[in-house]
Amino acid sequence: MRSQNVYDDGLRLEDVAYIDAATDEEMRRTRLKSDDVLLNITGASIGRTCIVPASVLPANVNQHVCIIRPALGMSPDFLSYVLKSRFIRDQILSGENGASREGLNYDQVGNLCLPKPSLSEQKKIAAFLDVETVKSDALKAKYTRLIELLGEKRLALISHVVTGRSLHDVPTRLSGIDWMGLIPAHWEVSQVRHLSTLITKGTTPTSLGKDFVVEGIRFIKVESISHSQTILHDKCAAIDEETDALLARSRVRANDLLVAIAGAIGRVAIALKEDVPANTNQAVAIVRPIVEKVKPDWLGYAFASSGSQRYLDDAAVQSAQANLSLQNLGRLPIAVPPLVEQERLLEALRRALAQLDEGKALLQKALALVMDRRIALITAAVTGQIDVETYNKKLGPAKVAV
Repeated sequence: MRSQNVYDDGLRLEDVAYIDAATDEEMRRTRLKSDDVLLNITGASIGRTCIVPASVLPANVNQHVCIIRPALGMSPDFLSYVLKSRFIRDQILSGENGASREGLNYDQVGNLCLPKPSLSEQKKIAAFLDVETVKSDALKAKYTRLIELLGEKRLALISHVVTGRSLHDVPTRLSGIDWMGLIPAHWEVSQVRHLSTLITKGTTPTSLGKDFVVEGIRFIKVESISHSQTILHDKCAAIDEETDALLARSRVRANDLLVAIAGAIGRVAIALKEDVPANTNQAVAIVRPIVEKVKPDWLGYAFASSGSQRYLDDAAVQSAQANLSLQNLGRLPIAVPPLVEQERLLEALRRALAQLDEGKALLQKALALVMDRRIALITAAVTGQIDVETYNKKLGPAKVAV
């Protein structure tokens, strides 16, 4: 079990890893037992927690997951709910008890303060929350699925536009590319290398004996590129001017495409004026479009289409981490309409995507409210603010003060 398997609503085992018997023997101190409580103690998922069911055993954890084995007199279900409460999350994230936003050690986990009613009351509270949180879990699943469907619709819309399938009553021809199929007869099929003046990648400053700095020139990594094709400034590192000069060949310009070629293969963003000056590392390719042939936005959406993403994934070398060569990146086929038609189609696409993004934002807001109310209910129950025996079920989580 790794941190990516541990969620507040239980274990997710789609990408679970496996070890052999000899490794299990070496890692016997990390063997799990039924009703152990797992807590993520590093990274972005710090604080996520769940109970180990007997059905997943035998199993172990790695160093990013802490095993908490409840003593006599402590209900595993109650403890798991307490760890989901707001006051425990605040202790973890605010630095109380020596905790850290980056990670917790075992002493810090052991020093987390929590309420401890009688065992019988713990069980009543846990049973109450088992019933009441089902409502918020159902809403969470509903909103999450709707958000996923909007993402699928967004991808389908982009794919239809950049391959010409959104056009009707126009002559078509075979593109010569299996996954592209038919395209409008007046469109061309080219490759990224023929539509670009530059395809390159960056270098990690540490390979030159340089370190990152707190403030300076923006340094873009794969995690800096969002799923919505923008650059997340708070996920960028920084380098000084001397390091930037040493990395001059990988300086980013406005309208450059930044494409992940390691790890999250194919994730793409277009650099805007507010994103530069900037540089990047070896996991991010820079593609500089020939604007007389293709608009940067057109090329960016073409990269993001389902067919292009399949091509890039198939072209990548699959090892411990997927890697895509610049040569294979340059061979990606692109359907290219005339510039005037590109702009017309882009305007319509932007309007349609804006509507989808607005709907997604509303759903995300509703989902955040559901989760806030869930945490508020859990916090109120485990701290005794709710008498679970007399609680009016008709009020529901929405009536609990946040």
